Amino acid sequence: MSKKELYFCHDPESGFETFETAGEALKHAQDAIDMYMDDGWMDGVEQVVTGVITKQSTKTNVTERPPESELDEEGFCEEGIDWGHNDFEYTCNYEMMPVGNMDEDDNQETEATMA
Repeated sequence: MSKKELYFCHDPESGFETFETAGEALKHAQDAIDMYMDDGWMDGVEQVVTGVITKQSTKTNVTERPPESELDEEGFCEEGIDWGHNDFEYTCNYEMMPVGNMDEDDNQETEATMA
């Protein structure tokens, strides 16, 4: 997902797709509904949803693997991280962070656009 793709549509047939505009997400949703209705009344038609992506799981607190010369005989670095029993290039955490340049005011305005 790019930082510009703040809208989504999900339907059981196509899965989760992101879009740059609310209009694109709504058009995709209508196309999905039309597809379901083309075959009569399929249960999936009631599971078509659109929305606004406001936050995304984002890598935080990245610690790069130090050079082997900086690890002790058991593979621990100075900070006490065990690098000796894995091939990780880094360690990190993940947190939900605002997508793109959105702040809370943008979130409310964008959600109103989807209504």
